[in-house]
Amino acid sequence: MKQLLMFAVLALIALTPSLYGDVPNTISYQGILATSTGDLVPDGNYDLQFKLYDAETGGSVLWQELHSNVPVVEGRFHVILGTITSLTSVPFDATYWLGIMVEPPSTELPRIQLTSSAYSLNARSVQDDAVTSAKIQNNAVTSAKIQNGTIQFDDIGQNGAATDQVMMWNGSAWGASDCLPSPVKEGFSFITYKSDPPSGVVAYGVIYLSGVVASGSNITSCTWNDTYKRYEIQITGEYYYVWDYVTVVTPLGSNALFATTGSVGGKLLVYLFGNP
Repeated sequence: MKQLLMFAVLALIALTPSLYGDVPNTISYQGILATSTGDLVPDGNYDLQFKLYDAETGGSVLWQELHSNVPVVEGRFHVILGTITSLTSVPFDATYWLGIMVEPPSTELPRIQLTSSAYSLNARSVQDDAVTSAKIQNNAVTSAKIQNGTIQFDDIGQNGAATDQVMMWNGSAWGASDCLPSPVKEGFSFITYKSDPPSGVVAYGVIYLSGVVASGSNITSCTWNDTYKRYEIQITGEYYYVWDYVTVVTPLGSNALFATTGSVGGKLLVYLFGNP
C-alpha cells in the first residue's frame, strides 16, 4: 500500500479540550488519513497507536495509548485521547509532539507538534504566584478556606482600636473596647463584718451615687474620690484593713455590674465597675 499521510491541519485544529466546567483530562482528536498521492484510505476499522514525545525525532515517550478498531469513513476518524491511558501524568508545560502508528499497514506518521489548545490541560493546576488579590472576588474567601491556626497578629488590622483596647462583641457587631470594665459612680449598699478576730456586723449602710449616706450604722463619713474613681468610707471606731474584715457590696442601679473593696489609711474603699 502507498505510504499513508495525515492531514495535519485538521488534526491540530481538533486538539480542543472543552473549556467549560472542570478541565477534562482528555483531548478530542480528529484527522484524515490519506496516501502519499492524496487518495483517501479505504473505509474500514484501523488500529491507531498514539504517543506523546518530548522531541520531534527520537526523544522519550511521555504517554501512549492504543485505540483499536477505529472507524475510518472517507478518510476521517475521531478519537478521544486519554480515555484509555490517563493524561494526568503529562504536565503540558513544555513542547510535545504527537506520534501516530496506523495498522494496517504498520505505518508511523510524521510527528505533529501540539499547539496551544492542548495546553489548556495545564489549567488543572495554577502557576505559583499567578493568583493576585485583584483576581479574587470580593467576599469570596470564606473561613472554610482559611487553615485553622494560621492567622497571625500581623494579619489583623488596628480597626480603630486604641492602646490597651481589645476586640469585643457588643451584641450585634465586633468592635474595639477597653479590656477592663470601666469604673462608675453608682448607689450601693454594704455590710461589714470583723473577721480577725471574728465578730458580728460592725457597720452597714446605703450610699447614694454622690457619696451621701442615705442610711446605716457606724458610718462616720463617705466621699467619692474622683481621682481614683472610688468611694472612701470611714467606719466609726474601726481602722479598716481589708484582710481583717469581710464586706459585701450590692450595687443598687443598672450601671454597675460588680464591686470590689480595698483599704487605705484605715478607710473602706469601694470600687464599682460597669461595661467597658
